[in-house]
Order: sequence, then C-alpha cells, then structure tokens
Amino acid sequence: EHDLEFWKIQKVNEDVFVNIHSSTADKLRLLTSCLEIYHIPPSSIQIRVKEGAVETEGRHHLRRRFWEKLLPVINELTPCFSNRSPSWDPWMTAGAGVRGGLEYRLYFSSKICSTGFQFNTRDREENLRYFDAVFARRDEIESSLGVELSWERNENQRLSMVNLTRYDLHIDIENEWEEAVTFMSEWHAKIHAVLQPILENL
Repeated sequence: EHDLEFWKIQKVNEDVFVNIHSSTADKLRLLTSCLEIYHIPPSSIQIRVKEGAVETEGRHHLRRRFWEKLLPVINELTPCFSNRSPSWDPWMTAGAGVRGGLEYRLYFSSKICSTGFQFNTRDREENLRYFDAVFARRDEIESSLGVELSWERNENQRLSMVNLTRYDLHIDIENEWEEAVTFMSEWHAKIHAVLQPILENL
C-alpha cells in the first residue's frame, strides 16, 4: 500500500485519488482529459482558484473561455486554426503548412494582445535564415497591410517572430473580449493573406 501522505496523494472518492502536490496547470490538464473522456464540455464547469483570502476565477479557465469565443470567428476567415481546440495557455499557434515550426501565432494576456507569425523550428540558425528572408520584404509586407509590424530577430534565442500588438486590451477584462476577437481574427486574416504566398515561395 502506498504512503499517500508521503506522495502528497489525497483520496477524493472510492478508487479516486489526486496528487495535490502537482501544479495548477497539471491539475487543469488532468481535468481536461477527464472531461474529454466523459464528453463533458469544458464551458459547462467553472473553476475557481483560491489565492490567500481572495477567491478568483482561475486564469487558465479564463483563457480557455476566450479561445472558445475566438476560434469560431477566426475559422470563418482562414483555415489555419480549424484543427485547434481551446487551451489553457495564453498563446495559440498554427502551422503555415510549409515547414514544421513556421507558425501563425496568437497571444492574449493581462498585458498585451497580439497576432503574428513565429519562426520556431528546432534549429536557431534556420529560424534566423527564414526570418531574414521574410524581413527582406518588410517594406512590401507593411505597405500591403498598411501598418508597421514589430520584427523580433532574436539572435541568441531559438524563437524569432513578427507581430502586430495592442497594449490596451486585457484578457482579465471580459468586456474587452469582443474587440480583442475582432482585432486578432481580422488582422490574422490580413497577415495570412500577405505572408502565406511569401512563405510558400521561400
């Protein structure tokens, strides 16, 4: 018989045990798996995380509800995220279909809201070469879009990226979600229309 106290295991019900020493993210991933097994929609439950004396809705649950709201809208504009499911993470990526690790990117947090592209193959040098090839057409890309993008060539990191970012939208404020959905989906579609032909010809 296992030492439940030593392993930080708590008995929930007959034959049901949970590792209470795991992270919140691990617990949420386990819960997600259970919901999928029993075909229970995640939106039908509400998770609250107690922080000290203050009880707040878990940020992971907040993110998932936002992605549930965004995905149907963005999937009407491009097929990129059509095989993606809502997640607990603040980011979501979708392959461009030309090379593993070349991905469209969405990110929404309490600080920024952005849509763009990332160069994230396993090889840092390869990412820099792809980034440079696209960056060489920066003027053409930004002229087509009518906006300036943020180009992040991370010389000493594996990941490089290009984004269009807003700092006035926050995932913690739900009445800003509609505007965030519009911004992310419409600009993703525009970036995809301009960038995809360039990527396919690299």
